[in-house]
Amino acid sequence: MRRRPGKGERLKNKPDGLFFNQGFAPKRRKSRYRSAELEVRRACLSVRFGMEEKMYQIRKIHSRQEIDSCEPFHITHYMWNSQRRPAVSGKMGYIPGEGFFVRMTCEEENPLTTYTNYMDPVCNDSAMEVFLAFPEEGERLGNDVMYLNFEANSNGALHAAYGKGRKGRSPMPEEYLPVCGVRTEVEKERWSLSLLIPEAYLKKECGVKALDENTELYCNFYKISETPENEHYGSFHLIENPTPNFHLPLYFERCRIG
Repeated sequence: MRRRPGKGERLKNKPDGLFFNQGFAPKRRKSRYRSAELEVRRACLSVRFGMEEKMYQIRKIHSRQEIDSCEPFHITHYMWNSQRRPAVSGKMGYIPGEGFFVRMTCEEENPLTTYTNYMDPVCNDSAMEVFLAFPEEGERLGNDVMYLNFEANSNGALHAAYGKGRKGRSPMPEEYLPVCGVRTEVEKERWSLSLLIPEAYLKKECGVKALDENTELYCNFYKISETPENEHYGSFHLIENPTPNFHLPLYFERCRIG
């Protein structure tokens, strides 16, 4: 009669690292990564290639008034020991020749609001944000692709920048501010934000060649406050990173214009 391998005893003719535990169920020794960065990369690849990829549909509309017909999104992932978890929902549509129109609503009383000027660090206030990434043709999605960020507080103060990667980003030229038409409305238990991401800005400054059903783009939507007593980090698409960081296009959700 053949003897079963004992606890911790290597199984013959099996790949190195395969052991039997007390219940005789095979298990593999855990790999040790050299850095947390490799763990994050592995988790990201698992999300992108290990399961069916989700896609946010961006509907073509003729005017901002048609935004209600667009697909909704919800910010439900609160990470990094967030102290608050306000409910946020929104919609984004594409107006040909004008750009992407976004409307977001946050269920939050008395949002923290101190900044009033363009390019102020509104992420320290209570802010809602839109990030879009546009890989070049043939370029694989990574954290160094071209992406843009639009961030605003309940004052309507806007922080908007673009570039490849988080370092060395350029502010959106102020000439586009009137086109963006940032508007906010503060009510007793909620506040809302609407803005346009200009198509001219995307093509002239960000290098986007076309906006149609064949355009490869990715998005994420955020709710944030970096002030300690109000600190929270919410996202539409989950970010699996050990420290707070919204500037990770690898964790954006794919979009399709149609």
